Amino acid sequence: MYQLYGGLTQGSSIKIKDTEALVSTLPDIKSSFQSMEDKDVDVNKPLIYGYYFYDHDKKKLIAFSKVLQKEGFYIGILDESATYSRDHQYLLYVTETTIHTPQSLLKQCNTLTDLAIKNHIEDFDGWEAGNQSLDGQRITQYQD
Repeated sequence: MYQLYGGLTQGSSIKIKDTEALVSTLPDIKSSFQSMEDKDVDVNKPLIYGYYFYDHDKKKLIAFSKVLQKEGFYIGILDESATYSRDHQYLLYVTETTIHTPQSLLKQCNTLTDLAIKNHIEDFDGWEAGNQSLDGQRITQYQD
């Protein structure tokens, strides 16, 4: 069975320099982890964590995707699709397959916010977790 969980509603949006960022607190993330556990998602096994970045400049997102690839992220989607984009922005969707705790996910989100600001990305719009990602990537090797 494939489960997809969205953690995107946790946190508040703030603007730092030219970057809009969804900032989650540790209680926000703990609440999301509890919701995942309530939906029978085993957070103690590797999950696909997906992260969303938006910008009007596709070339800037392409360059940023290379930065994230060097950090070990899988580049899932770079698209200007009506399904995913807002205000004619391009979407960069990246994933990592790992085990996170609320504390390690908070640290990862803070790192990604810092990278988005440093690379002048317009919007870091949060995370999601599950065993299937937005682009159809699935974890099969971890199924019981």
